[in-house]
Amino acid sequence: MKPLLFYHCQLRKSSNLLTGRLLLIDTDATKIICEVEACSGAIGHQTVDDLDVVARGGIPEASMAGLDHYAVNTVELSTNLKGIEGEYFNVLPREFIVNGIKRSLIEIHRDANAPGTAGCIGVVNAHWQKFRQAIKSQRERGIKQIPLLVNYSRG
Repeated sequence: MKPLLFYHCQLRKSSNLLTGRLLLIDTDATKIICEVEACSGAIGHQTVDDLDVVARGGIPEASMAGLDHYAVNTVELSTNLKGIEGEYFNVLPREFIVNGIKRSLIEIHRDANAPGTAGCIGVVNAHWQKFRQAIKSQRERGIKQIPLLVNYSRG
C-alpha cells in the first residue's frame, strides 16, 4: 500500500467557516482509507488571496511554495497550545515561502477552541479520533511520512 493524504476545500469569501475533506488514500488500490471533514484558515480568511497571510490564511497549495507536495510526519506529537490543545502531526517542510512571505509551523490537528485554524489543517472534533487511528495504523506499518496534496476550488 502506498498512502497519500489529499486536502480539498472550496475557497470563497464567507463570514462562516468553510470546511472541506481530508482523505487518506491507498494509491495502489485507488481506495479511500479514511475521509474526514476539515478546515484550513480562520473565518473570513479562506480566499485564494489569503493563502500567504500568516496565522490566518489556509495552507497554500504546495506549488505556491515551489513544492511538488508536502509531507506529513506520522509521529504524533502533543501540545497545550491554545487552538491545538492535544495531539498533532507535523507538516513538512516546517517553513516555506509563498509570495515572498514566510509560512511556518503548519500541522494537522483537531480544530480545537474557536472554529478555524491559523493556517494548519484542522480536523473537526467528531472526526479527529478516526483520523488519528488511520495515521497510527500507517505508522505501525513502518510509514514515517505520507505525501500531502492540497487543492482548492475557487468559487
